Amino acid sequence: MNDNFYKQLIEDSPTGYAYHKIICDVDGVPCDYEFIDVNKAFAKVIGLKRSEIVGRKISSILPHLNKSELDLIHIYGDIAINGGEKEVEQFSESLKCFYNVVIHSPEKYYFTTQLGMVISRRCVEDELFNEKILTDAIFNSAPGMIYLYDQQGRLVRWNKKHEDLTGYSSNELSKISIMDWFKGDEKSQKA
Repeated sequence: MNDNFYKQLIEDSPTGYAYHKIICDVDGVPCDYEFIDVNKAFAKVIGLKRSEIVGRKISSILPHLNKSELDLIHIYGDIAINGGEKEVEQFSESLKCFYNVVIHSPEKYYFTTQLGMVISRRCVEDELFNEKILTDAIFNSAPGMIYLYDQQGRLVRWNKKHEDLTGYSSNELSKISIMDWFKGDEKSQKA
């Protein structure tokens, strides 16, 4: 197979691919890197056109790099200078995503990255936390009583308005089943 076949394979890959040159400071410490080439998938992840990426440094594309992103430059630099391959999971604060990055150096001072978005446990936990905050805000701002029972008839969730209107404390509500509401005790009759 010829080189064009492999170039087209990389270009059409759903995995983000980029070829870079590491840039070092006067002391030889990696401090930045330049994009030499990227495929369509990589440009899509970054959110820019290929022409806006190739030939530019990461520091100019993402000028607000945080500490963990700067640490990644050192990891890239180590691979580019010393050779080898490494796989890391990285959160990009600038892009608000977790990525699985495979780094490989085909020659000294150059490296490739293959970038895949990671749907990791941390992503899911962050998303669930944000959903919980929103759900709680909606749940507790409702003007009426809201309460939920599980399949066994146990009261599992209620809003503040439910406590106010029934007169039950949160602790008391946590011990009430749906059958308790129909037993006819005086306090549950208020509800």
